[in-house]
Amino acid sequence: MKLPQAPDFYDRDDQDALRAALEVDVSKLQQLPTGWVQATGTATRATFDTATVTTAQLAERVKAMLDDVILRVKS
Repeated sequence: MKLPQAPDFYDRDDQDALRAALEVDVSKLQQLPTGWVQATGTATRATFDTATVTTAQLAERVKAMLDDVILRVKS
C-alpha cells in the first residue's frame, strides 16, 4: 500500500515521516502468520474464578479473545 504524498500546505517532512511509518506498520500487519482458523463454539467475556474455572469455560474466554484480535486485524 502506498499512501499519497503530503500536500504543499502541510509540513512535508513531518507528513512524509508519518506516511513512511504507516507504510511500515501496514506491511507488518500484512505479514501476519497464516494458517490460523477462527474457533467455533461459544465465546464469552464473562468473569470467572481462577480456582474453579473449567477447561471448557476457559476455552470460551480464549475464543472471545481470539475473535476480538482477528476482527481488529481484519478491520
